[in-house]
Amino acid sequence: MLYRVRAWFARFRIPSPAGEGAYALKSAVLSPQSYPDAREGQKPLLSLSGKIHWAALKIVVFLLSLMPFGLLAYGAINDELGANPIEALHFGFGDWALRFLCIGLALTPIKTITGQGWPIRFRRMMGLFAFFYASMHLLVFIVLDLSLSWEAFKDEVPKSPYILMGLLTYLLLVPLAATSTKKMQKRLGRNWVKLQRLVYLAGLTALVHYFWLVKSDYTEPLIYAAVIGVLLAMRLVVYCRNKHLINNREIHKKTV
Repeated sequence: MLYRVRAWFARFRIPSPAGEGAYALKSAVLSPQSYPDAREGQKPLLSLSGKIHWAALKIVVFLLSLMPFGLLAYGAINDELGANPIEALHFGFGDWALRFLCIGLALTPIKTITGQGWPIRFRRMMGLFAFFYASMHLLVFIVLDLSLSWEAFKDEVPKSPYILMGLLTYLLLVPLAATSTKKMQKRLGRNWVKLQRLVYLAGLTALVHYFWLVKSDYTEPLIYAAVIGVLLAMRLVVYCRNKHLINNREIHKKTV
């Protein structure tokens, strides 16, 4: 069934620039016979017009990702955020941080299902926007809600455990954002991949933060919990399947 879905999406496959597309497709769970450009040592070629299209697509995605910030800022400037604008800003930025976290987690399952590697090219951007909105969420709380008062912060934190969980989530996102450049990827090597797994823990702590923050209606936290749960479960299934395939290959090599 999965291969049929991939075969259908293959008709609309978008070639990636040299190097990136080859790595993304090679890392996917695909059969080399179906996608020759995913084989070792081959790099897909992309024309100048194709590069321009990719650049335009990235700009569009970037502007769309920045739109929630613009709408919230416009609402704050024009006093359109209701009776409590600080709370609206605080919750608005927090919601979008969690949404971009979910989008970033969804890109690998999308690649696995469709057999296309190009969605992975936006994973770094989605992660950085999740960190950006989380930073705005924290900034609104410290600057506007607490008025940069250290005394108010010390009084508020013991009364509200969800603040500690929110700070923990933000601290988990900091190293992910700081090491998102290609230079840091090369410097850290395999440790970079291990470090990026902190995003799974950040997703879970963000959910706990949200559940502890909400006092009555748990509808939205439950929706986010379901989405993140499904995405993590899909990753676990793929991981177990790949590990099983690797073990079978090793057993086969030993018997030959």
